[in-house]
Amino acid sequence: TTLHTPDFNNDCVKEAILLSDGIFLHNERLAKELAGTVTAPVDYIPHGVLHIPPHPESRKEIGLPAGIPLLFHFGFPSKAKGTLSFLKAIQKAKENTQYFEVAIFAGENASGQNEYTKACELLAEQIDGVYYSKEFVSEEKLDLYLNASSIVAFPYSGRDVNSTSGALMRTLSAGKPVIAPDEGRLRDIIGGIHGWKCSSEPESLCQTIIEAIRVFSSDKKYYEHLSANVKSLAADRDWTIVAGQHSKSYEKICAAWAFHHHSYLIPQPNGNAPLLSMQDKPTSNDQEEE
Repeated sequence: TTLHTPDFNNDCVKEAILLSDGIFLHNERLAKELAGTVTAPVDYIPHGVLHIPPHPESRKEIGLPAGIPLLFHFGFPSKAKGTLSFLKAIQKAKENTQYFEVAIFAGENASGQNEYTKACELLAEQIDGVYYSKEFVSEEKLDLYLNASSIVAFPYSGRDVNSTSGALMRTLSAGKPVIAPDEGRLRDIIGGIHGWKCSSEPESLCQTIIEAIRVFSSDKKYYEHLSANVKSLAADRDWTIVAGQHSKSYEKICAAWAFHHHSYLIPQPNGNAPLLSMQDKPTSNDQEEE
């Protein structure tokens, strides 16, 4: 079982853990804390990054002239995603910097429209140069806009989320620097290395947008430095590599010694068992019993 954003107080999550022969987490700290507190072996496996084919004509296809900065964001509009704060920041930034455009795909989730999503849509209509779509973006269109964009933004405002943003990982191989708060799902991104860190408040987001637009337009060397680091992170998390990590873990879980050892492992309240990737042979007790 892979627990993407685990809530260990959720009864369904508890049941899944009890029924699992192995548990994978995207967050290494959380994996180490869980290992040994449950009978199943636990492993840390990063979230994979999908390869995005280059599309040199992407800007022409969406009708955006070369040289105009394009800020891109996608995700369900919500307070946790910071959609409204992002739009407020864009509105303020446009008063204090050169012209730039924004593309936002805010496909609504199953709960449909509410006062928050209506407020986002209304504000977006008032800002020049903002393309705001309620379309649930297709994989092909997502690749198109990632190729055309200059900067990707994830203005999340959650707290203590022990996960990795799958949406963020989906963008990385396009090599676009990222604007992101230092929020639980976005800790893979390092400010000054992969882009810009800020708070999720509109004022902080505004100043960060202004600086990102300045770098894209006036400091190409630094912009390319950030882009190269994003591509390097993407290469480290390529799905082919991640698939290999899964395969190794599956082999260990299916081995007789893994079942034998962990079925007799007494769970500890603070967790002290090694991650599955660190286990290469049966324990001494297993060997003695054999």
